[in-house]
Amino acid sequence: MKKTTRATTVLSISVVMISLLLSGCTPMHGTASLTLITRDLSVDSNSIELIGGVDKISDSMYWALIFGMFGKQPTHEAVIERLLERHQADVLLDAELTTSNFGIPYIFMVFSDTVKGQPARFVDGGVR
Repeated sequence: MKKTTRATTVLSISVVMISLLLSGCTPMHGTASLTLITRDLSVDSNSIELIGGVDKISDSMYWALIFGMFGKQPTHEAVIERLLERHQADVLLDAELTTSNFGIPYIFMVFSDTVKGQPARFVDGGVR
């Protein structure tokens, strides 16, 4: 009878611990969508040339209990700049900016910023 009680106690504690850990794994997301991201506000929309297809890029930072934080602090501005430079583009059309954080609190976390959009450049200057 003692074995059954001890086994039940161990099982109960295990279930509680696993439930606490798994409840901390719930991801948190935020999404902002923009029609046009540009470096210049005086844009003539007829002078925009699409470059390739929709592209996606992200930055992540990690936090681990023992090691602290490592990786670069993600920002949408830095990710947008990298995406524009990758395609030598001037604007990003139909951009979707996403922030996500997930992991097990106090043990390991991942913080990510992602940008998805259609790169484009100005033809003939593109300024009104």
